[in-house]
Amino acid sequence: MKKIWRNIIFCLMVAVIFLMPISAMKNYEKNSLPNAKQDFTHTVLAEYSTATWCPACRYAHATLKNIYEKGWFPFYYVSFVFDKNTRASSRLEEYNVYYIPFVAFDGGYKVNVGAEAGGATQDEYNESIIASGNLPVWNIDASLSVAWLGNATMDIKVTVQNNEALDYDGHLRVYVTEITSARGWRDHGGNLYTFAFLDYAFNQQIHVGAKGTWQDSVVWDGNEHTDGYGNDFGNISQDNIMVIAAVFNPTWHQGYAVPPNENPFDAYYVDETVAAVPTKNSPPISPTIEGPTAGKAGTEYEYTFVSTDPDGDDVYYYIDWGDGTNSSWIGPYNSGEEISLSHAWNEKGTYVISAKCKDSNDVESDWNTLEISMPKTFHSITPLLERINEWLWQIFEEMFPRFNT
Repeated sequence: MKKIWRNIIFCLMVAVIFLMPISAMKNYEKNSLPNAKQDFTHTVLAEYSTATWCPACRYAHATLKNIYEKGWFPFYYVSFVFDKNTRASSRLEEYNVYYIPFVAFDGGYKVNVGAEAGGATQDEYNESIIASGNLPVWNIDASLSVAWLGNATMDIKVTVQNNEALDYDGHLRVYVTEITSARGWRDHGGNLYTFAFLDYAFNQQIHVGAKGTWQDSVVWDGNEHTDGYGNDFGNISQDNIMVIAAVFNPTWHQGYAVPPNENPFDAYYVDETVAAVPTKNSPPISPTIEGPTAGKAGTEYEYTFVSTDPDGDDVYYYIDWGDGTNSSWIGPYNSGEEISLSHAWNEKGTYVISAKCKDSNDVESDWNTLEISMPKTFHSITPLLERINEWLWQIFEEMFPRFNT
């Protein structure tokens, strides 16, 4: 960290490079934009190291923001504002950063140091993105879902599918970022940082078997994460968060934080990058209940229950049998998976089966009910026969009174 602070002079020197007029910048974009529609092997990740006091860093920030907003390439970037967040500082140390602004594309496959106003920096970044996007990668697919649970809390689920016939060992980093900094973190030009890194949701090795799938989820609570300076992230909002996940290949490469050959670091290139914004978690649908509605006391009957979750989460069931007993929470089961349970009512009477379910985030559905009767009602003809017999006897007595002695 001391090395970075010692190089403020470099940052200041880069900042005094001449400014290109805005009109020239527009012409540059129009005339020298590379073919951005070409197919990439994967989505590119840019990790941008910066500080609020760095004059030249604003140019790097503006360039990355402009490229991203134009939508020229499949790429995301993360801003590591190291003087505001100690967790960001640790990532700079892994890259052995000496000068800022520093941008590592795809884990250090391409490195750009310094920035200036105008089109030159954009040209360099475009070239680095295109080169990285055409890098041969391991055939994996990654997906990411983020459910907003409220109170600065999210359920973050990551899935990595290995499409190769060999096992895959990689490193997963999942960055929680603010789309526009709500902490007041501004670059030297007064602009709020974009996609500012807060903390990791995942930062770990993963193993995916041949043709297999790795999946995990974590509940990330901003109230439990801090910037290292006593400030937590309990005030984040759903509409200002983007979560970015990158899977790094296990093959080691020699990288240099000061190209071409100074400040070496261990480089592991990116195989895939995905991103998602939080969506509000929806409760499961009330479970359907199917089974007999009448029967005999003491006899066991089978009932089936099924529910689906709009977010595809696993579901748990709670069954109240109406006789003072219940199943407690059982599960998890796949969304849409039918389950069967049996129960016997020992006393005659009418009962109401009540069922509800919840997802893996403990968000519950409404109740659904089914009324049943134990025992089943059988209509007997005995009382009718008795009345007929009584009526016939009265007639007989009237016709033959001598027998009525």
